[in-house]
Amino acid sequence: MKYSNHKYSFYWGQVTPHKISKGRVISNDIYYLYSIKLQRLITLESRLEYYNWLLIEIDHDITSACEQFPRLAKKNGEYYTMDAWIKNKNGEEAIIEVKESKHLIEYNGVTLPKRLHKFYGLIEKQGVSLKVITEKSLRNQSTLIQNWIEIYPFLITLSKNTLLIKRILSLCSAIYDKSLEEFLFELKSDYSTQEIISHIFLLALEGKVQTDLQSAQLSNRTQISV
Repeated sequence: MKYSNHKYSFYWGQVTPHKISKGRVISNDIYYLYSIKLQRLITLESRLEYYNWLLIEIDHDITSACEQFPRLAKKNGEYYTMDAWIKNKNGEEAIIEVKESKHLIEYNGVTLPKRLHKFYGLIEKQGVSLKVITEKSLRNQSTLIQNWIEIYPFLITLSKNTLLIKRILSLCSAIYDKSLEEFLFELKSDYSTQEIISHIFLLALEGKVQTDLQSAQLSNRTQISV
């Protein structure tokens, strides 16, 4: 199903994260991250969830997301809180569970976290898309993830310089890629290296420029284009 309001779920109504219990905070490897996409601090329960959230942040098709949502509840009071909910530009929703592959089982032809199989009937009834993310699937995007682990912290506190953004975009070519080094050479007389790099990757985060961070390690040779 599709719904245009990106703070509202067709399946679960108002979108808001469920609080992590004190016991889980103590027992799990908790990560706190400021989400540029959501403009608020989020809480994640593992390193894998952190990696997955970085991919959510840089995915231009995802317009809204929420951690620790939704909560699947059975009539007997038992519940299961999903790791994340996302909504795409076209209004389609999906729920995400991030688990190490050793914690998965096969259930009715579907690979699920062990405890989630008891709630799978609720997911099927809703008809919502379920994505199960593991360390194996994240490993396939390890270069991209590691690059954004380096870049992302600088963007959280960045104050936009509109003049610098205009200059960067004017230097971009639709015909051929330019290296990060070329941008630094053109702009270094007026701006610091950190300012230039941060604004270039802010534009990448916003989908206004393209890079080769998916396949190549961040360096002065990183390719940038429109």
